[in-house]
Amino acid sequence: MPKKATPKRPTAAKSKNAPRKAARKKAAIAKSPAKRTAKKATKKAAKKATKKKTPKRKKRPPTPNTAAPPAKKKATKRKRSPLSDAAKRSNRKAAAIRSRKISRDEQEIGPIPPIADPARRAACEKDLPLALKTYFPKIFSKPFSPQHYEVIEKMRVVLQEGGLFALGMPRGSGKTSLATCCDILALLFGWKKFIVLLGPIQKHASDMLDEMKEELEKNDLLLADFPEVCYPIRELNFTPSRCRAQTTEGKHTHMQWKGSKRFVLPTVNGQGGATVRAVGVTGNIRGMSHRLPGGEKIRPDKFSGDDLQKAGTARSVEQVNKIEEILRGDVLGLAGPGQPISGFVTITVQRLGDLADRLLDRTQNPEYNGLRFALVEQWPTNERLWAEYAEHRDIDLANGDATLPTATEHYRRNLKAMRLGAVVPWKERFGPHEIDALQHAYNLKLKNPTTFDAEYQNQPTASISAEGLIESPTSDTIVKRIGGYARGEVPYEATRVFSAVDLQDNCLFWMVAAVDEDLSGWILDYGAWPDQPSIYWSYNQIHTTIQQHTGINTLTGGWFHALSQLIPDLMSRQYKRDNDAPMQIEKLIVDANYGRSTKTVYSWLRQQSSPILMPFHGKGYTAKQTPLAARKKKVGEQAGIEWFVPAVKGTREMRHIIADVNLIKTTICERLMQPMGEVGAWQLFKAPAAAHRMLADQLSAEYPVETEGRGRKLIEWILRPGRDNHWLDCAVMIATAALMAGCAAPGTSGATVRRPKRREYRELGDVMKPAR
Repeated sequence: MPKKATPKRPTAAKSKNAPRKAARKKAAIAKSPAKRTAKKATKKAAKKATKKKTPKRKKRPPTPNTAAPPAKKKATKRKRSPLSDAAKRSNRKAAAIRSRKISRDEQEIGPIPPIADPARRAACEKDLPLALKTYFPKIFSKPFSPQHYEVIEKMRVVLQEGGLFALGMPRGSGKTSLATCCDILALLFGWKKFIVLLGPIQKHASDMLDEMKEELEKNDLLLADFPEVCYPIRELNFTPSRCRAQTTEGKHTHMQWKGSKRFVLPTVNGQGGATVRAVGVTGNIRGMSHRLPGGEKIRPDKFSGDDLQKAGTARSVEQVNKIEEILRGDVLGLAGPGQPISGFVTITVQRLGDLADRLLDRTQNPEYNGLRFALVEQWPTNERLWAEYAEHRDIDLANGDATLPTATEHYRRNLKAMRLGAVVPWKERFGPHEIDALQHAYNLKLKNPTTFDAEYQNQPTASISAEGLIESPTSDTIVKRIGGYARGEVPYEATRVFSAVDLQDNCLFWMVAAVDEDLSGWILDYGAWPDQPSIYWSYNQIHTTIQQHTGINTLTGGWFHALSQLIPDLMSRQYKRDNDAPMQIEKLIVDANYGRSTKTVYSWLRQQSSPILMPFHGKGYTAKQTPLAARKKKVGEQAGIEWFVPAVKGTREMRHIIADVNLIKTTICERLMQPMGEVGAWQLFKAPAAAHRMLADQLSAEYPVETEGRGRKLIEWILRPGRDNHWLDCAVMIATAALMAGCAAPGTSGATVRRPKRREYRELGDVMKPAR
């Protein structure tokens, strides 16, 4: 049978994308590694086939060497001829000469340029305010106030004529800039040759020196009119090492410009060479000297101190005393034995009795001629409108707008009324969003309520202690503590009467006071011997002295006579209670701590042989010293927390009192701050306030400062500058006598001696006896 034909499969129609697929397949094959390798081999073979072949050169066969090899020569050391050594030395010398010549050419700055404006320089030398405005226009851009002109004149006198000057100005008034720029001008005009800059620490003083250097380096006006100083400095190009060999017309300038502790200005034509040194006030100050290029040795002739106390120093009595001693001793002795030195100190009072407060006080330090300025000399009278201004200001700040638009608009609407009575010396001191200097001052006061009086008025609050732990009474508050009893009359509540006498060269101060067992006090009488004709006088202005009253010219003789007159008179007086019952002085204390009077007091008291009379020695124990309460009590002595009476049995000594006056003054302060009518309060007898003003001033003559040492804190009392405190000393002795008698304020511990029972009196004719 014939085979059946196999049917063919139907072929699909060619796709339109077939050419594209074939091209992609061919490209993929071409990209495969095998294909690429084959392609490279083909190209290499084709290149080799077309390259021309160069015939190789036949190598010549080597000729045989039958001769013996030559003998090696011995290496001989080549001798150098003397001529070549000399030549080398000559070459080296020539190279050194060329190097030095190049170096000299680099160090030589050429001749000093001429003065740009001799007339301007001459005018400024005669007018210090003009010089400051002319040469430092960027620093003193605002007009000077009358205060500034007064300060500049004081500085001119110090720089040209000598003397000392202490300046207290508000922060931001430019006092430090004035001092710095005046010192620069003093060096440039030749008024001073050796200035010492003093700061609270070395870094502060170095910053002052760097400011002076920066002005001398960069100030184009100084360069123009003082080229003999500023041109060599400018030629250093801020590279201090160049000044070591700098020359002008072949002569050394002898300048020193490296570091922040000193600099020496250039010497040109034998002139110049002034120097400035910077040191911390507690650093190494003694023995400063400088040798000029001509061989002359000079000592400092001027010093400038700036903010010599830090915040911590102002709180430390010990540190303030230390710096004050350095100023009086080391600093004033910088010029050498017997030579005066001029200087000024720019300061801001931080606390009453701090270094600034003392230097500015003309009574305590008259040689410094202190000037104390305030930002506002007199405040406006309309307090209500300014209180509203403060409220608007708070709202503006709460809304995040520091330009104070609402408060400023309130001030603008009430400008005349809110300015009434105000005196602001520097009228140009205010910001871009403020109307005038008064508004600026109020903004500062509202911004810094706790520090404004100190930093901007130079009048820190008098009644607040160093840490705010204890408030001290003011004279105004003391004169208002008038009781309901007459002079010399003892209130019924009082149980004891004590008296005290304080010795001074020209008079004796005395006081009589009554107390009760709770340490409430009533000042019965006080005065001075001899009597003075005025109700108010200071010790330095005393009218009648002991010597004038007695005709005795010696201190010892005058004191002996005064004690013989005053004390018997006090002891003979009877002080009647308001029920006519008389009381006499139970204990009279005499101050024997005044060095020159000690022997006189003891000699006079020994002659009296009275147990009522006792000498007194007050001592201000500091926090670093062992308190009296921690003393180990000896056999036979009496002691309390604030006082003790040493045992004298078996010795030739007289019984006497030693007391910690800091503790007792704190007690008196608390008594004078106690509200009237409460237990423990002290009062004055009935009299006009003017009659008690002198007493009040003396009782408030000291202020408290908290100190710390050996793990304990203590209130120390510091005398305000220019104040008398003699009746305060009498009050201290009376309070000590009361504490010895067992009196104690409620809540405090009294003496360790047995406390006597409260005594009451009843009338039996003219004889008073203790009631059973």
